[in-house]
Amino acid sequence: KPGLSGGVVQQSGYTSQIDVALTESDLNAIKLDWGLAVSASSTFLSLDGASPDNTLRTGLTHDAALNQAWRVTPADALDVLQYDGDRVHPSLQAFDFNALNATLLLSFSEVVQAESFDPS
Repeated sequence: KPGLSGGVVQQSGYTSQIDVALTESDLNAIKLDWGLAVSASSTFLSLDGASPDNTLRTGLTHDAALNQAWRVTPADALDVLQYDGDRVHPSLQAFDFNALNATLLLSFSEVVQAESFDPS
């Protein structure tokens, strides 16, 4: 399943909860996987981190004593506690018209399922 390529942590200091604003590309990557994060039962999270053999993975958080958070493997991925589904409707942002090729190129605000488009 997709991994995050970036994002913005919404708070600072020491806390037991971290809120991350996803990048548009990460959100679109999640939406491209039609079976992922479409309901609470299809929304899971795994994390790189320290493993039982104490092999550290980079890019994860640590506590005040510099103990890195434990790894959560894909096999042990956590279920979502609160799920708020996608309620934002895609909108047509732009289009190109090519009379020579008799084509329209439609650009939407987010990924859409091409097969669902009805040109009639």
